[in-house]
Amino acid sequence: MARSYALSFVIGDSAYVGTGLNYDSGKLADFWKYDPSSDVWSKKSSLPGNARCQAVAFALDGKGYVGTGIDSAGNYLSDFYQFDPTIGSKGKWTYVADFPDARIGSIAFVVKGKAFVGAGRISGGSVKDLWQYDQIKNTWVQQISIYGSKRENAFVMVINDIAYVGSGLDYGSYVKDFYKFDITQNGGQGAWLALNGLTGKNADGKSIIQPSPRKFGATFTIGNSGYLTCGTSSIAEEGDTWQYDPDTDTWVQYYSFTKNTPVAGSIREGAVSFTLTTSTGEYGYLVTGQYSPFVQLKDFWKFDPLGVEPNNK
Repeated sequence: MARSYALSFVIGDSAYVGTGLNYDSGKLADFWKYDPSSDVWSKKSSLPGNARCQAVAFALDGKGYVGTGIDSAGNYLSDFYQFDPTIGSKGKWTYVADFPDARIGSIAFVVKGKAFVGAGRISGGSVKDLWQYDQIKNTWVQQISIYGSKRENAFVMVINDIAYVGSGLDYGSYVKDFYKFDITQNGGQGAWLALNGLTGKNADGKSIIQPSPRKFGATFTIGNSGYLTCGTSSIAEEGDTWQYDPDTDTWVQYYSFTKNTPVAGSIREGAVSFTLTTSTGEYGYLVTGQYSPFVQLKDFWKFDPLGVEPNNK
């Protein structure tokens, strides 16, 4: 089913995609597994609790975790669930500790075997706090907050066990600052370090090439580089694609999603993205989303950073 504001996590060689919003059916709770070796989607157990969109997800120690979001009645949610793909043919969900408060539009990432959820929007507005999930004790522990602006619907990339967080909205304004979270700093507690913000200029005030600040952008990581595509800027939905080099803190514009040949993709926000390693290499994937503003999508794309067109596509 076409949808926007869904979520995903990756376990092993497969991706799991679920929840989201369909304008005809409302909030969704269904879940699907994608197997890249067969290019097939298979239905898995639906998420317990309320159907939702704008939730978060991460994978840790072979299990997926999903929580927060907004339900059909407009309630912000804090409940969290663990998915074990090894139990039964469709996997099993288990209720775990609630997130400390209800919210939407958060970020989630895992670095060095530690899972974090933060930022987003609570009932009072945008926030920038950060929490670590301890799967052994089934508890949430507050960590050092994200530096810079409060933000919701930001993007996050994990490159070589360092998380890179940028953009999003703060009370309706597009956020331009960009930070990395290095868990090895501060005695293993982690630290936030400022990077070149998405201002179009470097620290010396010279013009540089960068993506525009945006909300609901899609990201994936291939090798030592991060990639950002789609989302909505202050102008419109976007289809541009950018590669980020963490060693030089610079961006390079790649082939535009909307100018792809022989078939062009649609501009969109609220798409789901992830990285999978297959027998032929490591690729980024993009699925679902919406544009203008009620056209929802269910098309599915694979990104090859080397620009090699698969023979069978």
